[in-house]
Parts: sequence; structure tokens; C-alpha cells
Amino acid sequence: MPDNQTDGEPEGFRKGVAMDVAMWAAQHDTAPSLGFVLRRLLIKPGFHFVFWHRVARLIRRVPFVGKAAARFLVFGLELTYSSEIALNAELGGGLFTPHPFGIVIGMSSEIGRNVTLLQNVTLGNRTPDNPAKPKILDGAYLGAGAVLLGPITVGRNAKVGANAVVLVDVPDGTAAVGNPARVLLPRQ
Repeated sequence: MPDNQTDGEPEGFRKGVAMDVAMWAAQHDTAPSLGFVLRRLLIKPGFHFVFWHRVARLIRRVPFVGKAAARFLVFGLELTYSSEIALNAELGGGLFTPHPFGIVIGMSSEIGRNVTLLQNVTLGNRTPDNPAKPKILDGAYLGAGAVLLGPITVGRNAKVGANAVVLVDVPDGTAAVGNPARVLLPRQ
């Protein structure tokens, strides 16, 4: 996971949110200005979904009441978005979720920097007796309805197509499509 991965610490929180804002601005082809934040991000559910998860991770470090308060906040997010990100999943900065509904990110999943997750993406284990989860590297794109199961790695700048069921590693810069997914090499 990236060396800046410290969601539970204030520096990690600030850097993660700054990277989230920059990713949203890049997706809207604009500068990450205060005007952009006030006009666009205050009304974007995808930004709120990730932001409040980062807040929950920060809150859980508060002695005595932090874990309960964080769990309560995450429960509210789950009800609001019908989505779940486990509190111990690792989230890199720049997580872009334009449609944050139906997303499930299981415990011990790792997500790198500047990753895009569309609606109904699932990152989970393959069997109950093997809790290993996927690792998503920087710049990856996971299409709507993609299901990634088990101890697999999606490489840097790799793409996973809509409704793909991925059970194998996806190398850097390639694409995975289908059910079960097959890896397509980049065109030369």
C-alpha cells in the first residue's frame, strides 16, 4: 500500500481528502478551487460517501468512544448509500466514486491512489475460510457491477469491465472483461 496510507492520522486524512478533491476536479476538467468545492462537491454524493468514511476512520482513534462513534457513522453511510466500506480496508487518496450505490469493499481490501469505482462494485473474499481480499493498485478503473474475489491484484492503470467477475490477477495496463473475466492485452 502507498507509504502515505495513514487514514487514521490527521496528516493522512488531509492528504487523502486533498487527493479526492483533485481527482474530482480532474474528472470535471477544472482546477480544484474553493469555488469548485462549493459549487460541485457539496452536492456530490460520491464525494460525501468517501469523505465521511475518511472522517469515520479519523474518529475511531478517539479514546473510549471513537470506535462506537465511527461504527455509528459508517452504519448511517450504509443506510444512506446501500454501500459498505469496511473500516479496516485501506483507501488511497483520490478515490473516485461518481455513483456510490451498491459498493461493497470488504475487510482487508486495499485500494491505491486515484482509483475509480463505479456503482455495484464488490471487493471480497472467495470463500468464508479464506479471508484474503483484492488489492487494487494506483489508477485502476473498476466498471459498474464488477466483482473481484480473493487474493488477486489489479495492476496500475488496469481496467475491469462492467459486470466482470475477476478471479485472477489483472496486470498493469491491461483490461479484464467477462464472466469469468479474461485478461485482454493492450493493443500495439
